[in-house]
Amino acid sequence: MNGISAVNNYFVIGVGNYGSIVHFVNGDNGTLIPSGTTNDLYDVYAVSEDLAVATGKDVVLLWDGSAWNKIVDSATDTPYTGSWITPEKDVVFYQSLVFFNFVCPHHPGLPPNQQPFCRGYNDPMLTACGTTEDMKMFTSDGDIHHIDSTLAELSGTADMPLHDELIPLDLTAVWIPQLGCIPGAFKPFEAFAIRNTNEFWHFDGSAWSNMNVTIPGDQTLSWLDGTGPGNIVAVGFKPDGNGGNSGVLWTYDGTDWVEDINLPANTPGLTDVVATINSPDRVFGSGFDPVVNKFDQNDAKLDILVAAENGEYLNSSSLFPSALTDVSVSKRLLTPEPIKAGDRITFQLVIQNLGPSTVQSLKVHDVYWEDIFYVDSNCGFSFFQTAPGWNLAERSISSFEPGDVLSCTMEFDVVGAVGNILINRVYVSDVNDINYNNNNSTVESLIHPK
Repeated sequence: MNGISAVNNYFVIGVGNYGSIVHFVNGDNGTLIPSGTTNDLYDVYAVSEDLAVATGKDVVLLWDGSAWNKIVDSATDTPYTGSWITPEKDVVFYQSLVFFNFVCPHHPGLPPNQQPFCRGYNDPMLTACGTTEDMKMFTSDGDIHHIDSTLAELSGTADMPLHDELIPLDLTAVWIPQLGCIPGAFKPFEAFAIRNTNEFWHFDGSAWSNMNVTIPGDQTLSWLDGTGPGNIVAVGFKPDGNGGNSGVLWTYDGTDWVEDINLPANTPGLTDVVATINSPDRVFGSGFDPVVNKFDQNDAKLDILVAAENGEYLNSSSLFPSALTDVSVSKRLLTPEPIKAGDRITFQLVIQNLGPSTVQSLKVHDVYWEDIFYVDSNCGFSFFQTAPGWNLAERSISSFEPGDVLSCTMEFDVVGAVGNILINRVYVSDVNDINYNNNNSTVESLIHPK
């Protein structure tokens, strides 16, 4: 199989060669679902049990909850890939890789003659973030396009997008933290990428930069994914000396990229990484194709699956046997509501290690909108402005023992207009966390007249 995507712990989809599609329900061994094609399938992206898209050679398929139906069916030897679906589940994107890279929006429920036109780009789409009418699309040259559901540019132009990289970077994979995609005409304040299959790059909200990690020359990195800026996994392969390949895996803890040199013996070459929940330990198939997969970060007990050279998918219990931490975070407003313009308000932040192992590198990120102005805190944060209107507070904790609790407060003045909604979000990340359902917390409150 070539691609896998997970909706939740009940529904997982895998796709592969000869049109094979397998649905895994409630952790079973999988059921082969008719696809209506014998063409190889490269990629799948699922957002619910009623909506998923699969792409392959000359074909794009849409799952409607009961059957896979063709929305593209050609005979032109065109590879389709790059699938992505908006969080609102109302626009599906796919991409054809030809002389120009055409990205096509598809609105489920609309007849073919009412579908928006495809749009050609000089470089392939790698991924996107945001909402239906406010998306940030990353292309392999390093550009970021601010677009709506019809691919119309909301900021800048096709030739001068929201972020215009003057010298093309040739990125091969991009991952964007969940809270890094800021609404409006602002660049995401963080993204991570692989360049030329052997370099790690970072986007800091304004520019791309090489993270200057020394990667052995025989290694090829194929994809990366994560659950937070302090918990990212990249996979790849290298020659095994016997005519085949062996697996390569790197992890990022928010500070350093480190190669995992303790992979199980005979781990095959790794081409893709995706997170899911309680899926089968191994899924067998055929093919060796690096493809893009995403996942729902709000699910609990995520399981890292890695696509392997011989078609296997290795799970996190074999790749990360030490994944035994469970960091939780909660935020609440201590100041009684209603909140009024000019008030000084206090938030309480509580972080706990609920797991049995010590957290070695905990990252805490607190994001707040300009309707509140920072006054004081005992949380030990460093503060940055990430984009006009948005501010970021960060802290790293080198050791957090089982049972440890960090409780602190943050004070702000309410400076926003009456009727605005003040927003304060916090999220934590650790590379060995086994439960991502409790890694973020948001407080929102309407600003009332004084």
